[in-house]
Amino acid sequence: MHSAQRPNAAGKLPALPRGLRGRAFTLLEIMLAVLILGMMALVIYRFVQANVRDELTWFCSAGPGVLTRYASGDYRVNLRLRRHDAKSQQLDLGLLRTPKDDTAVSNEHETWVRLIDNVATLQIRFFDSRLNTWVQRWTDTVTLPRLVKVVIGRTDAKVPTEIIVPLARMPL
Repeated sequence: MHSAQRPNAAGKLPALPRGLRGRAFTLLEIMLAVLILGMMALVIYRFVQANVRDELTWFCSAGPGVLTRYASGDYRVNLRLRRHDAKSQQLDLGLLRTPKDDTAVSNEHETWVRLIDNVATLQIRFFDSRLNTWVQRWTDTVTLPRLVKVVIGRTDAKVPTEIIVPLARMPL
């Protein structure tokens, strides 16, 4: 048998020339590429999990909206999920309060008020009466939505809790 041909079920096919044999990927190289892609996917997933969440933001003066009585000035308040601690996967629902005119680069003036422990999901929707539907984002800075729906899913509950808050009177 000639060295440039090898047997095949359909007959004899020419073998690869010697110069082309060294150009294929080895199993080790393929495994490393898959490992790197897997690590990149994990990093992207963790980033999205940590940074893309529903949150509700409002501005108000001291009092019930900020859950404080003796503070002064106006505050920016965010209702959002936050990790219980740095090592935990458990999320807590709470209010993150910062002074409205705070220009500090660090978060030294922020305060966190934990409201509900062990929350799995948070979904916030706004009712747009012009479209007669629930929307994910409220971008109109002039008018308030008619209704705000907050759905809180907990790991220890089979059915999530749904709260609808009216911000304006709805016609019957």
